[in-house]
Amino acid sequence: MQEVNMILKYVENNNKLLRAISEKQDQLFKKLDDLEVKLCSTKDVTSGLTPPDSDTELFKDVVPKPKSARSISFTDSESDNDGDIFKDAAQIPSFLAVTEDEFKLNLDLGGAREKSYSGSIYYGYARNECKRVASVKCRFMKSVVNKVLEVVSSDTSGKNVNFQILCGAKDKGLYEMEVKKEYALVKVKPEAILNCRLDIRLILLKFPSLEDATEVYGGLCK
Repeated sequence: MQEVNMILKYVENNNKLLRAISEKQDQLFKKLDDLEVKLCSTKDVTSGLTPPDSDTELFKDVVPKPKSARSISFTDSESDNDGDIFKDAAQIPSFLAVTEDEFKLNLDLGGAREKSYSGSIYYGYARNECKRVASVKCRFMKSVVNKVLEVVSSDTSGKNVNFQILCGAKDKGLYEMEVKKEYALVKVKPEAILNCRLDIRLILLKFPSLEDATEVYGGLCK
């Protein structure tokens, strides 16, 4: 729901930008029209009272020439110097530029890391058979689409571990928690791992702290 609200806010801010640009465009057209009127007035004064040589010239003075269409071109800028994900750059005169007070877009769409949980990871290859792989650190990461649990190696003595577990799939039976006397296990099926290439039956995250295991399991289920 938070991601949907952020996207809606982004769309609303874009609409504000378009309205501001439209107002500036109208001001530009008005200034050009006023300038055209002044030029025509100057021409009438300098031309004197001499009548045109023919009816054709008179007709040309009465019927104005069609005005060429005016347009403003736009380019997309990928610069993120101000922390913005997206900016519209309008190629218009400086006095028509949209100021920061008129439009400002600040979005933090993802990558924010939360609390870190230390434990170890085991791979289950068959029923009642598992093997320790490495010590790991786990962090929940917020993204635009969903929330994931990042699991990475915390030392160099074991195998390299670096993958992400998809959250919010409790109804599919992909997570399970088991409490032992001196530790707690969070069991995850490989179907919950993003881009999984592991030929295993189960992943076990072992935490010496029951509180950490409970928070990790609760975060996966949300």
